[in-house]
Amino acid sequence: MDERGVGHITATLNVNKVSEPHTMIYLGRATVFQNTIKFQGFGMDATKYSGRMVDGYLVMTYDGKEGSFFPIEETHIEPVATTSTAH
Repeated sequence: MDERGVGHITATLNVNKVSEPHTMIYLGRATVFQNTIKFQGFGMDATKYSGRMVDGYLVMTYDGKEGSFFPIEETHIEPVATTSTAH
């Protein structure tokens, strides 16, 4: 989290590291802002992963959905009170 209370994380997987350019597979991303977490991406159930080759590229799917077609999900969190003590 930065001083504005914004945090962002992206999970990726690098494949074919011996060739250029490196291929990145984006597995998920999340943003935290104003007590709301928004996230989108692949899940953790390995049985839902699949893939197919399209024009020489691997297109991965999760539960039948491709990358940007995943719904953006949202959950709310309660703020954590912080205290500071001077020494």
